[in-house]
Amino acid sequence: MILKFYDRKAELAAMEKAYSTENSEMIIISGRRRIGKSRLIDEFLKDKDCAKILVVPKEEKLVASDFATALSNGYTPSFNTVESALEYFFNVSKKKILYIDEFPNLIEVNTAIPTFSNVFGKNTKTQPPKCSFFLDPMLV
Repeated sequence: MILKFYDRKAELAAMEKAYSTENSEMIIISGRRRIGKSRLIDEFLKDKDCAKILVVPKEEKLVASDFATALSNGYTPSFNTVESALEYFFNVSKKKILYIDEFPNLIEVNTAIPTFSNVFGKNTKTQPPKCSFFLDPMLV
């Protein structure tokens, strides 16, 4: 059964605008559960090469391994920390989009993650723009 996608043209246009910019962009999508946040992102990403990760609470090394799988592109990198995985995404990966679903779980894994300044500040590689989606279903 294929579900139709309704009334999200403005949201998709905003996401496309962020994606097409020359700068790196971060989009945080939050809201009550079951209102279509993941479906909105999936619709936007359906024709784009992206790294998509669903974070479940577990040891950081295991989450870093999930990032490695999501970031693989013929070659699967190896990470011991989420920070090293994020550095890889911003400085090495050819993928333009990083989609982190259940972002609050990532904070449980590593409480330093919300600062991100240590990762974003090291982004010196010149490559196509990056667009990151952080989905937080817990916020209202």
